[in-house]
Amino acid sequence: MCPACGSLVRHRLVAAAIRYHPIAARLPLDGRVLHISPEYCVSLLLRDRASHYVRGDWAANDCDVKQDITALPFADGCFDVIVACDTLEHVLDDRAALRECARVLRRNGIAILTVPQADTDYRTDEDGSVTAPAEREARFGQSDHVRNYGADFIDRIEAAGLRATCIDASAFDPAVVERHVLEPPMPLSTPWGWNRRRVYVGEAE
Repeated sequence: MCPACGSLVRHRLVAAAIRYHPIAARLPLDGRVLHISPEYCVSLLLRDRASHYVRGDWAANDCDVKQDITALPFADGCFDVIVACDTLEHVLDDRAALRECARVLRRNGIAILTVPQADTDYRTDEDGSVTAPAEREARFGQSDHVRNYGADFIDRIEAAGLRATCIDASAFDPAVVERHVLEPPMPLSTPWGWNRRRVYVGEAE
């Protein structure tokens, strides 16, 4: 964690994608931006650039809109950018959430998404019968997680109607990776992985 802004690897990967990756040329951050479950460090990248910046969450009282990501209270095509970092692993019906994100994006709009993932496994590990907090923590890494994603997360994004791109530390110059700490400084030894963090960009067509 950065002692200055509180960012973690996933947040810094988002920042690196916005600053260094070719996707930045297509990213309309000066438009209408919806930031779901907003983190302070990520808000620093968004709020001053957006023409209209909306913070949404289902629980937090200090957001602009209290919302359910599976039933967003917005009209079709009303946002240029949606940002949701490590949110979908908490949502029982993540496919509905992804469809809602696609619905409220305008044409050529972009969703920036991160989720905790296994380092190498392709298939997402999920089981609706696992409901006890202790079981969820042991299997998915946290008591309020309902799954641990695999590399097939990109398939879920595309099933929602978005063209998906996966960005990880390998997309950047090694000097950028080292300077901005885009990989864990010490590898995690958890059974669910989380060493290879990725940013997914879903583009509405």
